[in-house]
Amino acid sequence: VADLVDAETEAQRRQALAQLGGALARRHEAWREALLEALETIARQYQGRGGRAFRITLNELSDRIASGQSLAESMSRIESSAGIRRRGLILATLIRLKQICDHPALVMGENRRGSFPPLDGRSGKCERLVEMLEEVIDEGDGALIFTQFRQMGHLLEKVLVSRLGAPVLFLHGGTPAKQRTAMVDRFQEAGDVRLFILSLRAGGLGLNLTAANHVFHFDRWWNPAVEAQATDRAHRVGQTRKVQVHKFVCMGTMEERIDRMLTEKLALADKILGSGDDWLTGLSTEQLRQYLSLSPEAVENFDDPARP
Repeated sequence: VADLVDAETEAQRRQALAQLGGALARRHEAWREALLEALETIARQYQGRGGRAFRITLNELSDRIASGQSLAESMSRIESSAGIRRRGLILATLIRLKQICDHPALVMGENRRGSFPPLDGRSGKCERLVEMLEEVIDEGDGALIFTQFRQMGHLLEKVLVSRLGAPVLFLHGGTPAKQRTAMVDRFQEAGDVRLFILSLRAGGLGLNLTAANHVFHFDRWWNPAVEAQATDRAHRVGQTRKVQVHKFVCMGTMEERIDRMLTEKLALADKILGSGDDWLTGLSTEQLRQYLSLSPEAVENFDDPARP
């Protein structure tokens, strides 16, 4: 830079510019190599604790909601919007589709003011979770169940108590600090509660929950760092058992497509640099339509007696 400033002739300026360009290119390459090395390290750590994704089908009710008029209307509004409004519409649509994948009650105005409609057989994720937690309890193990939706946590609490007959704790953003501490102490020390439901934001950081050796991500927060922080609640100092991580993904939906991207190295780098679902707001309308539409394999009739 000094040579460029002090150059007196055109030839000297050109020579100084060439030298500066070469220096910047070498520095850029060094930065690029350092960034790639850091991302590879993070990728190895993420893959080491990534766990297993369980692919689950929707039931017919969830399919009718997800593939019906609501999605078409949402895509139409997104296509005709721009800027902040478009971003907000995309995030709202993603949240709604995530909720449909969890349980149709979340988008049908149910479970309000303490009213619980029949819950069994209406969510593929709930059915699979109950089956797996039966084994967890039989083995004398403990489990953390993370969801990003407080309402889903209440539904899970109701389902698990009813179906498993076991005590369940639920910690969310509205849990008072004193009660929060009591819940953690009871789970860690008393031994009478083996199932702990936590909202991802309230329970995903700062807790030591080594009494659990299973971690379930009931729904996904599309940022590996956030999910890893939640998983690490069981990976704390004092953990003496192997921790198994289970991630639920609805087959043939946007959950499966985005999960596939998270397993790819380049996509992982994008998610680390982004936050949650925000990176999806930059996709084109056609790309969004491809991600959000349902594939034929998404649906299974839960009322079919021939269902295995």
